[in-house]
Amino acid sequence: MKRNLLLIAFIHCLLYSNAQIVIESTDIIQTGMTIERVKDTITTVQHGSDGANQTWTFTNVSPHVQINTSSVTPSSTPNSSYNSTANQALTNDSQTWIYMNLTSSNYIAKGVYGNVLGNGNNINVPLNPDQTMMIFPTVYGNNYTDTYQYDITLSGSDVDMAVYQVRNKRNGIINDTIKGWGQLTTPIGIYNSLKGKRVEVYYDSVWTKLTSFVPWVLYSSETGTTFNYYWLSKEGKLPVAEISNSGRLTWTLIPAIPIANFTYNDTGEGTVDFVNQSMNTPTSYSWDFGDGSPFGSVTNPSHQYTNNGTYNVCLIATNASGSDTICQDVVISTITGIKSNTDIDKYIVFPNPNDGIFTIKSNVTINYILIQNIIGETIYAAEINTDKADIDLSKQAKGIYFYLLQDNSNVFTTGKIIIK
Repeated sequence: MKRNLLLIAFIHCLLYSNAQIVIESTDIIQTGMTIERVKDTITTVQHGSDGANQTWTFTNVSPHVQINTSSVTPSSTPNSSYNSTANQALTNDSQTWIYMNLTSSNYIAKGVYGNVLGNGNNINVPLNPDQTMMIFPTVYGNNYTDTYQYDITLSGSDVDMAVYQVRNKRNGIINDTIKGWGQLTTPIGIYNSLKGKRVEVYYDSVWTKLTSFVPWVLYSSETGTTFNYYWLSKEGKLPVAEISNSGRLTWTLIPAIPIANFTYNDTGEGTVDFVNQSMNTPTSYSWDFGDGSPFGSVTNPSHQYTNNGTYNVCLIATNASGSDTICQDVVISTITGIKSNTDIDKYIVFPNPNDGIFTIKSNVTINYILIQNIIGETIYAAEINTDKADIDLSKQAKGIYFYLLQDNSNVFTTGKIIIK
């Protein structure tokens, strides 16, 4: 008989179906989520190159099968034996569950319960030792090796065999390496991704007993090696793409985080037409035209400036997976009879945009600094009485912030800070 349970293949199918990113435990499927993916069962694809700043394109594929993976609490499943060791149960069909334990440092498979063999008989397969599926943080260059085992005894009727009992055992060794980072393109969008490779070497054996009075007899054994390639992203929750051992691609239906971009055309007398070139199907936009006017939300706005000058225009593109911001200086010089609106460079903010850590410097004494977010909440306020302030807002969310400065002459100046 060559009826191995193939449990780990089942786990892989469920879990694993341009900037370098870091995957944390919060980026993985959480209890209560359902992640939709699809698989091409016909087309064979190649995994592409490894290394830094790569591009992988898998657009010449078709969805043949949809896979909906749900995460529920172990206590809501028919098997209570994992309630104390697992905090998730993953299922594609509400008939078979993989019991997982997600912590801040790793993602561990504890076992499987349900209709594993597809013959209507529920069986329980604990992993001892269990299997590490991910470690956190996951970054380019990560590598780990893990061993796992299952060893279960079933009645012959559980596996449709005319024997008293069947014993099925697997010993496996896993090696997992994050081999690249870059941009992955699927039929859904463009994802900043990490590319991983997972190799498994296993030894399976099946033993039978004809009656309760006779010893175990080796029925069959097999040694093999499998591998799969997978891509992780911040928005995917499960791998956004996976190439199985057979070369078939599975990919997520979760939209990629938008990539904001725009161009503009100065049509004269301060009128500027903005052309939105954002990618990954944003569902909403927020425009800051840099002149203190109300934010715009249309896709391709036209804006009227009243003074010549340089305006830092920012676009935020958003969808269900997140948002992205881009800012460009727009130079207005076509308004006749009006002087430029540029100041005497009394203040400078550097770097800007920044990662939340920046400096405000002036050629006069700054008495007071106030910084607010786009909804008017004050996130920083300080009396400094000097000409320079080093500010740390690295714990704040990415986006646009506004500052108000009061100098020693009681003159107020406003400006904008971009955290990316």
